[in-house]
Amino acid sequence: MSKSLSPLETMIPDLHRFYVSLTTTEQWYAVMRECRAWFGATWRTQPKIRRRLEHAIDHTVEAWFEVPDPTWSTWIATKLALQVRGEPRTLVNK
Repeated sequence: MSKSLSPLETMIPDLHRFYVSLTTTEQWYAVMRECRAWFGATWRTQPKIRRRLEHAIDHTVEAWFEVPDPTWSTWIATKLALQVRGEPRTLVNK
């Protein structure tokens, strides 16, 4: 079998992980809609976020998204007015 026909030789895009601060399930679904529109099925997200948002009382939930294009983070932050980070939020004990 030639290398060009080998299914193992297909390129999987590098995924960039971003952390999005969410407060409502509507924001969660809006970010997911944008991911589907931009990337189709070539993106991933943290599981069970909807459940965490439903049980959250007066605080934000930080969910990660892995996407192939790093400019996506700027688009989401601007379009949906959400805080997007390249690293998770760290808690400082005082």
